[in-house]
Amino acid sequence: MLDTEMSGVINNTVDLAQKLGYPVNPPFKEPKPVEGLTGDMKAELQSFWPQYLEFVAGVDGFSIDGYSVFGLASHGDEHNGLAEYNAELSGTESAEEVKREFIWIGTSGTDWYVYNIPANSWEIRDRIAIDEVYNSFTNFRDLLMNILNRIKEANDLA
Repeated sequence: MLDTEMSGVINNTVDLAQKLGYPVNPPFKEPKPVEGLTGDMKAELQSFWPQYLEFVAGVDGFSIDGYSVFGLASHGDEHNGLAEYNAELSGTESAEEVKREFIWIGTSGTDWYVYNIPANSWEIRDRIAIDEVYNSFTNFRDLLMNILNRIKEANDLA
């Protein structure tokens, strides 16, 4: 059962996508992936999974106006796999040690959206200077609302 506040975020996401003419991903109904994200760090993710799964149970990620939050499955032509993105990003030449502390959950043209495992926080970080934190949130819901508000402001819908 979704909590009322996350239901509001999901409804906000769906409404915004439809208003701007973007596809709405269906809810994710499969079991959560247990491999492919963090290897031996399952204990550190006790806060991540409940919040993230609550969102994807309503809408499995989104890509709206250049802002993306990764879901757990791909839909249509959209590559949307959280585990796949994290495996790809952690295996690149540019994956410094600090990047192993993150779960990459989304992106925009200028930002990365991450879950900072040691800090137990949801963050907006600079795409180039990844150590630069623009915003930090105690929960996924607030990060999502910040992203949706940015999209609304960029489209004069705020």
